Amino acid sequence: MPEGVSYPLAGRSHELAVVMERLALATRGQPTGLLVYGEAGVGKTRLVSEACTRSSGVQVLSGSCVHFGSASLPFSAVASAVARWLAGVSDKAGAEVLWGLDELTAILPGRGYRPSGELGVLLRQMDQAVRRIAERAPVALVVDDLQWADTSSLDLLAFLLTGMSSVPVAIVATARDEDRPEGHPLNVWLADIRRLPGVGELRLQRLGPDGTAEQIAAMLGTGAATEGFVSQVHERSGGNPYLTELLLRDVSPVAPALSAAVPEALREALLGRWHGLGKAARDASRLLAIGGRPTGSDVLERVNAELSLSPAGGVPDVRSAVAEAVESGVAARVGDGLLWFRHPLIAEVLTADLPRNESAAVHAAYAKGLEAFGGAPGDIATHHELAGHPPDAFRWSLTAADEAGAVQGNPERLEHLLRACRLWPHLRRQPGSSADQAHLLLRTGRAALGLGRIEQALSLVEQALALTDAAADPRLVCQLLLVQHRLFMESGNYGMAAYTPPLLEAMSVAELLADPPEKLTVAAVAAWTESYTDEATGRAQSIAVLQAARLTGSSEPLIFALLASARTSSHNEEAVRQLTEAYHLAAAHGDALAMVEAVLELGNRFMERGDYVSVARVYEEHGVELMRAGAPFQGKFILSVAGAFALVLGRWDEARELLRPLLASASADFRESFARTAMARLCARTGDLGSARWHLGRAAEVCTTEYRGTGSYPFGEAEVLIAEGRPAAALGLIAAQIGQATARDPRDGDEFLCLAARAFADLAEAARDRNEPSGVALAEASLARMLAAWSTVAVKDFVRGSPQDLIQPARQALYDAELARGRDLPEQAVAWRSATEACQAAGLPWEEATAAWRLGEALLRGVGTRAEVAEALRKAHSLAVSLGALALRANIEALALASHMPLESPAPLASAAEDGLSVLTPREREVLAHVMAGRSNTEIAKALFISDKTVSVHVSSILRKSGTTNRAEAAAWARRLTSSASTDEPRRVPLQVPWDAPLRR
Repeated sequence: MPEGVSYPLAGRSHELAVVMERLALATRGQPTGLLVYGEAGVGKTRLVSEACTRSSGVQVLSGSCVHFGSASLPFSAVASAVARWLAGVSDKAGAEVLWGLDELTAILPGRGYRPSGELGVLLRQMDQAVRRIAERAPVALVVDDLQWADTSSLDLLAFLLTGMSSVPVAIVATARDEDRPEGHPLNVWLADIRRLPGVGELRLQRLGPDGTAEQIAAMLGTGAATEGFVSQVHERSGGNPYLTELLLRDVSPVAPALSAAVPEALREALLGRWHGLGKAARDASRLLAIGGRPTGSDVLERVNAELSLSPAGGVPDVRSAVAEAVESGVAARVGDGLLWFRHPLIAEVLTADLPRNESAAVHAAYAKGLEAFGGAPGDIATHHELAGHPPDAFRWSLTAADEAGAVQGNPERLEHLLRACRLWPHLRRQPGSSADQAHLLLRTGRAALGLGRIEQALSLVEQALALTDAAADPRLVCQLLLVQHRLFMESGNYGMAAYTPPLLEAMSVAELLADPPEKLTVAAVAAWTESYTDEATGRAQSIAVLQAARLTGSSEPLIFALLASARTSSHNEEAVRQLTEAYHLAAAHGDALAMVEAVLELGNRFMERGDYVSVARVYEEHGVELMRAGAPFQGKFILSVAGAFALVLGRWDEARELLRPLLASASADFRESFARTAMARLCARTGDLGSARWHLGRAAEVCTTEYRGTGSYPFGEAEVLIAEGRPAAALGLIAAQIGQATARDPRDGDEFLCLAARAFADLAEAARDRNEPSGVALAEASLARMLAAWSTVAVKDFVRGSPQDLIQPARQALYDAELARGRDLPEQAVAWRSATEACQAAGLPWEEATAAWRLGEALLRGVGTRAEVAEALRKAHSLAVSLGALALRANIEALALASHMPLESPAPLASAAEDGLSVLTPREREVLAHVMAGRSNTEIAKALFISDKTVSVHVSSILRKSGTTNRAEAAAWARRLTSSASTDEPRRVPLQVPWDAPLRR
């Protein structure tokens, strides 16, 4: 077969259809994901590329992962895809996509766009860039060789996959089946991603004899695909398409036959063409392979020049040698002026058995060449390490760690620091350098902590402690012991009130300290711990440490003294000031755990005030800061707490975005369970019960289903059970959990009371509808059991945290109204009106909409006027529509339809000079718009702040000017005029399919 001639994809018609269908979903506005697996050479990349080529209307963003130094370039897989797209569009289009995405441009160097001055988290900014590209046309984001992806790229892909609702994006990734041992990062990632509805999998098998025959016919012509020849080729290649291609490259289509000398092993087949190159071309190919990733010609020539100065010697005329390798099909130009192999397997085979002493000189040359060209510090460090240059590798590893952290590549930062720790024993150090090594281990441990790798952080701190001596350096030992103490608590093995062995040892070692600030730091942590055991003692200790720390001017002990003092303070404003100061001090010291403690306690203080808006704001702001500060694990959790409060405040789109980072990271602990529970409640309120149940199932897998604090699993389970129409189960669950919840936080008990009252009302109302008095009695008995469990620990319900707290009164009003509904009390309309007003005052739109709907129900029983019913239902409907609460909206619309109550809002009637409406005054057009919406004179008067009589005068004038005799005719007249005046095409609204909706097969 002639070189460079492509051939049609063979033997993959079914698989091609599967991939193309996924891409077609994106063109229809439905986001989707597809994971394509298979062994090396089975044709994964070719299949996806062919599908993209055949799919019209899709713009392709294509990136790939490389095996060499995977930690060198954070986010490289997706960043390279976006960079290639940017290279192919105009400067104006590129500037529009990158506008305001300052942190994204840090990993897309050389773009030169003017920043807007607003900073954001890189995950969100990459997400925004993909969304902006998709606004131009549907996107296929393709990532090849996912088994080599850096951890940041995996995190980013998970983030994109969990949040592309309604965005026309298909994310397609290929990965090898083999060479993924237990514990490989991709295995963990896949276990979580494949659970996502909307994400499919396609496993490519080797071709059978028929598929191999089709491939032979495509390459050599149908005459060559004889039964005997097909059998011979299939036996040799095993049906691997790439190996088949290699076997057929030198076969004549006239008299096809395989040479008896062709080896059966894949390695030899891959190298068959390489062996046919001249020596210089073979050496140049190997030189390229040792580099480990696509390389520019200028860099390769510089590396060769460096190699020429060494005993190993360089490649004569490397430019011509590379050209020969490209012409032969061994190497290829892969865009952006880079050279690489036609298939990654060639690079792997060329370097697999290379003796270390032969490759060391090449790695040394690469290190010098990349230094000269400003290469990635991580690549330079890797080359120095492989060259046997520990000091240089160590230095560049620290530089790479700093650069990775600067672009939020925190997993890669940790990998570089771990390499520095690994290299330390090979460095020549002066006596006493063990303290420096301990500091490096501590720094690396904090990086591991920022990623939630508690066990790894503990191991690093323990290694550091083994290098130190309390008598020689008590200050460092105390510092390490205090970090170990807090890691013990973070691991979940100890409570916040525990005096752990490290803390007790630190208190003992502190006696050796001559420096008061260091002693104060230990005392401050002890006071903070004591505040959880005995508030009075903890407060006394914290005040003493606080005063001493301020006198010495030392900031580190201030952090925990402020935390302890704020925890035990009865003055809310004082506590807020102290917590804010503690947070900023902790941020200055890079203490992520103390930052989190300060933020959570600060949120608790605002929550006690009932100021949920400030709670959400504080958590969102500080969550973003934590992610930027190198603590994404903690930052994602704080953002998820902000999302839970955004849910309560009715900011549901914002809630989804805030929950996404933690949902995408799949931390498999109580943090993920919290985020899943919040998302389940959000799905239940939007009417997506299937997704709600899916998120709860995942929450139950990763953590206990017992109460573990505000927003934990039982709250979500109870709400979803009620939404599913299973109030009895919800009441039973609440009865089992409310005692523990109330003992820990009475406000949590109050939230359970509201849910229980709602479940009781649903249960009793259903029994009355069935005319079953026994069912009503059963509902009362269930409620009584729940209240008995609550009363064993509760003193009083719905206690306000401050006079400004409007949340607790709203909960009280909802609780009372639900009890009135459950008991069918005559005053339930009054109770629901109070609940509606209280929820409005508290800023709880979901609860307000529900209360207004129930108020409309109660008023329809003959205790309210038609205008009152209409006002309640229209308020409820307006809120439900703005929230996206589909199930609640459907209930409201059903009630309005049954009661002949129009819900539509008046639409403004603009008047052009030539249409018939121009005879009306502006005020008459306003009145007519309300008439068209079915409003009464009283409702119109109230909406326009005029009297009923004035409305009547305007209606009479409208009838006279329009030549109609009643309100219905006037409304029809206006509709005809507005319809005929419009020349625009009807707006087409695309079908919106929820991301979590299962795909139809």
